Amino acid sequence: MKSLVLGTLVSWLLITALPASAAVTPLAAASQGSPRTALQHEPGSIGITMDWGMFVAGAGPSHRQTGSLRWTAWTGSQAVATGAQWTNSCTPSCATSTSWTAYPVKVRLFRPAMLGRHLVFTGMTVTYTAARPNYRPGTVRHGVWTLGLGYAADGNTGNYFWK
Repeated sequence: MKSLVLGTLVSWLLITALPASAAVTPLAAASQGSPRTALQHEPGSIGITMDWGMFVAGAGPSHRQTGSLRWTAWTGSQAVATGAQWTNSCTPSCATSTSWTAYPVKVRLFRPAMLGRHLVFTGMTVTYTAARPNYRPGTVRHGVWTLGLGYAADGNTGNYFWK
């Protein structure tokens, strides 16, 4: 009985001694799909399109050997990383193309909100720090592409997707 009381007291002291910043921080939707597979803290990459034809990750020698995003901040209000947006050229088609281009970017996640019983960042900006793709007319303004996180209820779980 004494060990149970002592253990409870120690647990209470540890919890109350945590700084406010140690509170639950939002997760990122790293890929399309259910919370079990999509949500992560400081993901190495984030899939922007359903088929991963475009994603942000670290730099590397090819789209199959990328590095991880480099997170410089992860707080309750935003997360910031640097890396590259990898884009499939889709030549001759997206399914058969082996030509990918990496564009240096800064990624910012923001607007935390509850979606599907999880606290997640619901906004993302991708800011091009050098060259940028030219096939997204109207979506990239002043070198910044802003996306929102969507959520579609699917039974008891649901699916997250960037749009």
